Amino acid sequence: MRGELTHTGAEGVTVHTYTAPYDGWTVNSHIVGLADQLIVIDAQYMMTFAAEVVAFAATLRKPITRLYITHFHPGHLAWSGGFQGADLCAPGGDGQDPGHRRPDRARRARQAQLGHP
Repeated sequence: MRGELTHTGAEGVTVHTYTAPYDGWTVNSHIVGLADQLIVIDAQYMMTFAAEVVAFAATLRKPITRLYITHFHPGHLAWSGGFQGADLCAPGGDGQDPGHRRPDRARRARQAQLGHP
């Protein structure tokens, strides 16, 4: 693994923070470990490092149920397609509806990575 992992936790929740190396723009992905599922906050800029996040998450033996994108910079969204099976959750494009799920912009980027029209 080329990236670095740090771990914090309290009261039944563990947060594993993956930081990509410098050539991956030192992007952070946070894996929130709950009792029966994982939630990932922000994807990675490069496929290689998104794959490392997914591989580490697999060692936790819980499904990744959601991928939250905090905002639309490449380091947070670029390889969201690597998190197959996870619900994609992102802020609305107009800033008026922060609870909006599956905005077109994030969905189109993810579909392009997966080779879907």
